[in-house]
Amino acid sequence: MNIINPVHLIIDKLYKLMNRGVFLRNYIATIFLSILILGKLMGILNILLGRYTSTFVCYFTIAPIDSYQINNLAKEKQTTFKLLAVLSGVIDISISLLLILILSKVETEVILLLGVLLYANTTLFSKYMEKYLQLNY
Repeated sequence: MNIINPVHLIIDKLYKLMNRGVFLRNYIATIFLSILILGKLMGILNILLGRYTSTFVCYFTIAPIDSYQINNLAKEKQTTFKLLAVLSGVIDISISLLLILILSKVETEVILLLGVLLYANTTLFSKYMEKYLQLNY
């Protein structure tokens, strides 16, 4: 005859609650990275359409610029700029998708830190691109 130990029941309940909390944190991290991916996709689309002053371009890509800055560049440099901006967005999206795929194997805090660093990388690079465009026009 098995007697159920109340301590084991409490430990079992706590373990289930902790697992639910980890799931919820992973879910929130996935939503955060999904928003970053959506913003980058919209930014890439706006760059391809020539809408450089869009909010998505300013916050989610490497190109927060005014339209006159890109229009004053030579066609060759415009094409190169668009290609680099799109390539940067695609690389960031690939990294974000990779992070989502390994989400269950890594601590949630690490995923959120990498997501913030991914966004910060784009933001810091955008300041350099803005200075570069101001010097060239």
